[in-house]
Amino acid sequence: IINVPSTDNACFAWSVVAALHPAQKNVERESSYSHYSSVLNLQDIQFPMTLSQIKKFEALNDISINVYAIEKGIVPIRLTDRKRSKHVNLLYVKNDSVQGHFALIKDLSRLVGSQINRKGHKKYFCDRRLHYFDSSAKLEMHSEDCEKINDCAIRLPSKDDKKERVPFVVYADLECALERIDSDSQSATHTVGYYVQCSYDSSLSGYRFRRDKDCIAWFAEELRQLAHIVQSVISANVPMADFTFDDWEKFNSVSHCHVCEKPFTPDDTRSLPSHRAIQRPRALKLQSKLQRFALHTCSPSYIIIYYPVTTFILLSRKLQPRMKDVDLLPVTKEKYISFTKHVDSTKIDQKNCVQLRFIDSYRFLASSLDKLSSFLNNDKLRVLRREFSHLSEENFYLLTRKGVFPYEYIDCSEKLNELCLPSRESIYSSLTDSTVSESDYAHAVNVWQRFSIQTLAEYSDLYLKTDVLLLADVFENFRDSCIASYGLDSAYYYTLLHMGCHVKTYWCKI
Repeated sequence: IINVPSTDNACFAWSVVAALHPAQKNVERESSYSHYSSVLNLQDIQFPMTLSQIKKFEALNDISINVYAIEKGIVPIRLTDRKRSKHVNLLYVKNDSVQGHFALIKDLSRLVGSQINRKGHKKYFCDRRLHYFDSSAKLEMHSEDCEKINDCAIRLPSKDDKKERVPFVVYADLECALERIDSDSQSATHTVGYYVQCSYDSSLSGYRFRRDKDCIAWFAEELRQLAHIVQSVISANVPMADFTFDDWEKFNSVSHCHVCEKPFTPDDTRSLPSHRAIQRPRALKLQSKLQRFALHTCSPSYIIIYYPVTTFILLSRKLQPRMKDVDLLPVTKEKYISFTKHVDSTKIDQKNCVQLRFIDSYRFLASSLDKLSSFLNNDKLRVLRREFSHLSEENFYLLTRKGVFPYEYIDCSEKLNELCLPSRESIYSSLTDSTVSESDYAHAVNVWQRFSIQTLAEYSDLYLKTDVLLLADVFENFRDSCIASYGLDSAYYYTLLHMGCHVKTYWCKI
């Protein structure tokens, strides 16, 4: 960096002169250069220089100028339309006053390279996209097409930005038979069900289940296939929808960036949160599905909210042969807060692949599903209603509460073939040392009759589906509440405490 101090608000002009006519010594003194007024055409240019005037300056002087700023690293804030033989890169630094200060970037590769390379190996940077290469020849090959493809550097929100909804969330549960062996019990999973919630396209949302002895292996394969679907979606470069007149009105009238929530300044370039480049993190949020989704793709992963946390080990064993490594967030050697599987076959580049992150929803909402679902009115049960849209209001109402299931009665998979509910006395829980209440049993009988259920297996399927969909509705409403109250999506976090700490720092601007 060469910084030529100026007493007449002409630091921009002095920086350009320093680039065009380099001094041999004392490079930061005005006296080392010809006065800018004798070298540059400054007709109708007002100092201090603003970004909006640079295009006019380029035309007057047959020069091209890129401007960069420091925002957690060097980022471009203004890029020239066409790179000319005389080209200058400038650094723009905001101070406490309204106006900023310009300085000459003598070696962009060296400046930006210090951010990513601590070993001293030289990198060659594209000054538009800030992508780097190991040789000048590779940079030249890239530069031939770079200006044709990109209007500016691609800069999507970082992984620290949790304002946009996670695009894919999976809610899952399973049912087991409690097989008795020498007075001890071990569980044999007989059914797995899961619901995929896609934040930007409801056609990708839906419920699936499997009931057989290989259901865990089936679920593992389903997750692998879902990872590949996500990979194909986030890799596709979908153009934004055309702007309407109302969109442009909103774009021009908005006063604050929806990402950082700071007010726009006269020098800020307003940008759209899309697949196209974001020049600065001062983006306008429009309610276009494509625009919202583009922000999600900067973090190629999706999250699974898995309700029965005790089944993590079962899934981990089945997922291991199909996926690469596992990241654990442990409490103890045998107890986890979360674990993340990397689907290696979905590798997007040398480092990133689609991830399956397993999280226990109980660490957010520490209450029973029956109690949590009772807080939701029917109009809040959007997932449940979508999956049971064919039901009458009376039958739908039967599913708006957690059902009754004879867990300890089903001690072998053969009992799933029984043609009726077990007696009320047989639905016993050793945890509470009690049988099911008369009202709950009457509800179970009513569900069996209303839905024309033939076997305990069919009853189990309906019970599992209702459980999963109620969990999805509870957590989706919780996500909506967090976004409305704090502007943050809870699906990014591991626990409620984790989110609470971020909310505190976020609102305190720490």
